[in-house]
Amino acid sequence: MAETIEKSLLHRIQPRDWNTWCVESLSTFMHLPSGRGIRLGLYERATGIWLREIRAGKWGEGHEELKFEERTFGGRYVSFMVKWKQYKLRIEYAGIGEKLVVRVIPLKLGLFPLIVTIEAVSSFDKSQTRWSDQHGLHWNCDRFGEMSLAFSTTEEADRPGCYATAGPMKAFVADKILLARTKEFFHPNCAEAFLEEGKEQAKAWVQKLGGGSSASALAASLSWNRVYDFVNNRVITPVSRSWCMDWGGWIQFCWDGFLTAWMYTAINQTEAENAFINVLDGQLPEGFIPNFSAATGVASRDRSQPPVGGLTALAMMKTGSSREFIAYVFRHY
Repeated sequence: MAETIEKSLLHRIQPRDWNTWCVESLSTFMHLPSGRGIRLGLYERATGIWLREIRAGKWGEGHEELKFEERTFGGRYVSFMVKWKQYKLRIEYAGIGEKLVVRVIPLKLGLFPLIVTIEAVSSFDKSQTRWSDQHGLHWNCDRFGEMSLAFSTTEEADRPGCYATAGPMKAFVADKILLARTKEFFHPNCAEAFLEEGKEQAKAWVQKLGGGSSASALAASLSWNRVYDFVNNRVITPVSRSWCMDWGGWIQFCWDGFLTAWMYTAINQTEAENAFINVLDGQLPEGFIPNFSAATGVASRDRSQPPVGGLTALAMMKTGSSREFIAYVFRHY
């Protein structure tokens, strides 16, 4: 019986493929487990202001505003609009395995030229080399080999009179549709078809949840807040990306985390069990399950919400979680 219970550890979700894993930036699309990524930014040449990464939850004049659109749960397709100053753009990602396509569509242009910057980043593997040349952006390391990203646009920004770049970065005037793609997509039409296929999958996913505004809200709140915890190599779904940035990378609340696990039962039972265990991972040495725990090591020692965890575990068992999983929870926590 003990061996069967221990197999519940296999329910942990292994972070893989392309997704908006990065807590700090929604415009950073990152690949796991390689840690490679691309970061989109906006540069206003007239003022010299560079919005190097696009974040959610900012307010006030001068800050970017985001509108979340379709996305698949696993990151196969992601779409959102960003409004910054007088500019408005739609940014789309689509990725499977090593394959990646990025499309930037200008929706509203301002009086001054806007430059879209795309950087090759490495989130945690500093042994990777990154560079740019006339063919695009490139990554290389012994473990994962080489990957390249090529671009299709009519206005490259390092042409005379435009913005010149240095380092592993490319820059383009945002007056035409910009398409970036890995080597699997030799022709832009193939990349466009890959994007459209992902968009249809995103719409079908919401319909599978029942359609309507409630299903859209459920899908958006879970998928857009799904991020990667670098320290513990796990996928977590905190209550808010914005709060995570103020707590050193992530923060998990007991109440919210348990209810998130309950919500996941509408999507996938394994995801639900993973979310439940992630809350319990904040357990203190003396056995106390804190109200919150954070990446900085800070945790509440004066309060908890154990009835919520018990009610959620019962609800999960009724919706499909195995008795082995429930036994594992009570055995270890």
